[in-house]
Amino acid sequence: MPDAAQYTLALFDTTALGWTAEIPRSESSSADPALPIADAIGHTPPAPTVRPVHGTNYVLAGDRALARGWAARARDNVRAITLSKDVEESGRAPTRDEQGELLRFIGFGATELAQNCFPLPGAEGFRDGWHEIGESLMAATTAAEYAALQRATQYAHYTPEPIIRAIWRAVQHLGFTGGRVLEPGMGTGLFFAAMPDELRETTRLTGVEYDPISARIARLIHPEARIHCEDYTRCRLGNGFDLAIGNPPFADRIVRGDPTTASLGLRLHDYFIARSVSRLLPGGIAVFVTSTGTMDKGSLAAREYIASMADLLGAVRLPEGSMHATAGTEVVIDILVFQRRQDGQAPAGPAWMTLGEVRLDDAEVPEEASDIDGDPDLPAEGTERRYLRRGIVEINEYFVHHPEMVLGRHAQRRGIYGPGLSYTCRPVTPAAPLEDLLDQALARLPAGVITTQPSTEEDDDQELAPRAGTAAEGATIKEGSFVKGKDGRLCQIIDGTAVPIEIRRGKSGDGITLRGAKIIHAFMPIRDAVRDVIRAQASGRPWAQAQIKLRTAYSSFIRYNGPINHTVISTLQDPETGEEREVHRRLNLAHFADDPDCWLVASIEDYDLDTGIARKGPIFDQRVVSPPATPLITSAADALAVTLNEVGHVDPDRLGELLECEPDEALQRLGTAVFRNPMNEAWETADAYLSGPVRTKLAAAQAAAVLDPQYARNIEALLEAQPKDIPPSGITARLGAPWIPTTDIEAFTLEAMGTETRIFHTAELASWSVDGNRFVGSAAGTSEWGTPRRHAGALLHDALNSATPQIFDTEIVDGTERRVLNPEATEAAKEKLAKIKNAFSQWIWTDPDRAERLSRLYNDRFNNLVLRHFSGAHLTLPGASNVIRLYEHQKRVIWRIITAGSTYMAHAVGAGKNLLDGCRRHGAEAARPDQQGDAGRAWPLPRPSLARVPAALPERSHPRRRRNQLLQGQACPVPGARRDLRMGCDHHHPQRLQVHRGARHLRAADDLRPDRHLRGAETAGRQRRPHDAQAHRGDARAPRRPA
Repeated sequence: MPDAAQYTLALFDTTALGWTAEIPRSESSSADPALPIADAIGHTPPAPTVRPVHGTNYVLAGDRALARGWAARARDNVRAITLSKDVEESGRAPTRDEQGELLRFIGFGATELAQNCFPLPGAEGFRDGWHEIGESLMAATTAAEYAALQRATQYAHYTPEPIIRAIWRAVQHLGFTGGRVLEPGMGTGLFFAAMPDELRETTRLTGVEYDPISARIARLIHPEARIHCEDYTRCRLGNGFDLAIGNPPFADRIVRGDPTTASLGLRLHDYFIARSVSRLLPGGIAVFVTSTGTMDKGSLAAREYIASMADLLGAVRLPEGSMHATAGTEVVIDILVFQRRQDGQAPAGPAWMTLGEVRLDDAEVPEEASDIDGDPDLPAEGTERRYLRRGIVEINEYFVHHPEMVLGRHAQRRGIYGPGLSYTCRPVTPAAPLEDLLDQALARLPAGVITTQPSTEEDDDQELAPRAGTAAEGATIKEGSFVKGKDGRLCQIIDGTAVPIEIRRGKSGDGITLRGAKIIHAFMPIRDAVRDVIRAQASGRPWAQAQIKLRTAYSSFIRYNGPINHTVISTLQDPETGEEREVHRRLNLAHFADDPDCWLVASIEDYDLDTGIARKGPIFDQRVVSPPATPLITSAADALAVTLNEVGHVDPDRLGELLECEPDEALQRLGTAVFRNPMNEAWETADAYLSGPVRTKLAAAQAAAVLDPQYARNIEALLEAQPKDIPPSGITARLGAPWIPTTDIEAFTLEAMGTETRIFHTAELASWSVDGNRFVGSAAGTSEWGTPRRHAGALLHDALNSATPQIFDTEIVDGTERRVLNPEATEAAKEKLAKIKNAFSQWIWTDPDRAERLSRLYNDRFNNLVLRHFSGAHLTLPGASNVIRLYEHQKRVIWRIITAGSTYMAHAVGAGKNLLDGCRRHGAEAARPDQQGDAGRAWPLPRPSLARVPAALPERSHPRRRRNQLLQGQACPVPGARRDLRMGCDHHHPQRLQVHRGARHLRAADDLRPDRHLRGAETAGRQRRPHDAQAHRGDARAPRRPA
């Protein structure tokens, strides 16, 4: 069975192609060229015998031996939580007895547990008799875990073992003999534990569970299964499952987080079924335990969407109380069986789209009940609640035509809040064993209909094999990575394809050297092991075995090649300038520099340049990454912070999911924390909406409020946010200012200069023109406001266009006409120009009405902006190193770049601009993964000399590799990330196919790197070599060899 983990790529890499793959599991890191044969796409498959096993999957032979009372079951829950933490912290595999104890965890969905194990709403304590249990539960969990458990009470209902075993028998009856199995919303994995023994050797299990406690317990019970602890709407899964099975969580909320189905408005349980069916192979089957809502709701959207992919093979309705013994609920449930159609296959199977009526016997109708369906005790399906008539129920047409598949009697019951009628299904009397009735009903399903071929472990590897894509789509192995080809040759991923690298055997010819190829081969197991450790820690899986593999690969590397960062330092003298500069040559990394994970690998080692000693970083024996914490949501403000952290903007659908309500209600709870912008119809946070051009926004809100009163609150808030008006005394009004109307300038020429004229302004060209004919020949135009050589109209034109007048005379010199500047006439024109400007600046504010009008115009146009206060307090940067804690001002920078775009980080030297750039890329690409490409990248130029080096690598310009060393507690904040800032470096250029050419460019860039100048003439004329290798704890020295 292959490893459960997948090779996870950080969000930093959305600008590069990548693959989804399982990490190679080879323990060997030898540079021997006789390497394992890879698959057809250049990926080395894992060795089948080296996979570390942390225990085996638990097999439930009988029942779980649940305690009889609910208080005792609550204590078992708390013990299971404590035990799971103890086992996980110890790093050992649980014993079979411990797995059995863990399997007795049933969640807190039962009414008795949900109401008694958590404090009463508005009360400080617990119900009588439950204080000790409630306190022990709080002590055994973190605040986030406690909130997750409380939130999950509405759907934490586990299926009884007899029903599960009957379903497995039906699955075998349908023809399932093994393959890949998916269980969404798996809880602790009871379906997996009860699987028949004959299916275990041929079945590979994948489960998804959002509750962190349930997922942790499930991983300990089923250590050989792939178990994802995440939201099913955001979980990345393949499409190659043979069977989907389980009891998906029921909730009345609509799932809008998946763009594929957002427009359908699917309820939570319907979404689980629909998405699981979409992940089946053609011919695969899905068997789900769900509420009656899927089949009986009035809306056809969910049923039509599922029917577009699969046929209904059959359904069984179980009576109320079928799940009471273990789940503490009385709801009626359905077991639905679907089969995914082959491509192009016509729909088949029984009809199940519409509803039909069933008339009831008088005994099945309660007395004194009204005809209104008003029982809120049963799931209402939102607006889909049906209004029942007395003695008549509407159910799915399938059950109308197949009454033998209903294991009870259709009935109506009175609601607990009034006389309204609700549908139910009562057990038959006298009652036969439910398991026998269920077996008989499921036996009516068609036999041997599964048409998929049982998948093997090799099929799993193929499904997870590398494929081209971006990190936003779940890409893993990146563009540019070194891999082993089908024939064992060294290859590099170019445009998503493994391209063989030419290796030269002598000193001449194309390609890389044989020694370089061996070093690259030795680097690859280290790279894969580093990613394995990071992935395991980030996903909350045991990582001890991954660290053992890393230590093994690293020890093998240094035995043959010395430290990863082995560096030789020498000085070179520029023959032209005589300037001496220090040159660092990384003899090992130079061969691996073209791999995008080169500097991540370099960061795991702390290398001392002075002594040549390398020590292992914290990643070898410590946790350096923590899994994302489950958000603690106790208010609408918490939900908003989580949404901003996840997607970078206000998402009403996500808010509704987090608050478990409709989006409109979630927005209403937020109040003035969010506003809808009428200019783009988007919801924005208050700090974003009440900043920027607030006067423009106010005008837009006032116009929108005429048609929609909801914008009245926008007007009220924007009025409070308006900047204080600048009085006329604080405004400089000059001729040529584009905000001053031409009519006011015309009034000035008439009132102050005594001449009526026309002024024209072309704003697009920033050009003014004046009808100057009125000034020609008048005394005012040529003497008072102008000169005989330049009249007032021309000077007014100069003032409006910010031009300086110049007066030229024409002279004849040697028969040639020349223009010569006349200083006296020019100076006189300048004096008249200044007079016009001064007169205008005094005249413009003399009239009170004009002053008020122009000041209003100026304030509305230019005094319009309110600076936004950015707060990044909500940012968590999932996957970031535990070592670095960002300051508040640093989080503000990150959030400003994410939300506002272009930002100038004018921070002092050493303030951490590179650190923040890496963090903001992580946050920006998490929030907006669709924005890819070079846009949004930072292009730092530490020294002006780098501007002439198009292939310069900022990572390499730093001698200590700080961006990646934070991963190990030394320097990079986001270890799951890669910085690929190769300026002007095109991965798709044909030259990339010839690695030796790229190496020459890199060496040329090295020679110009600023870290070459770290030491001056004190090192001139000598070359520094590390000391001989010494074997002592945690250290590695470079072997002696010529540089």
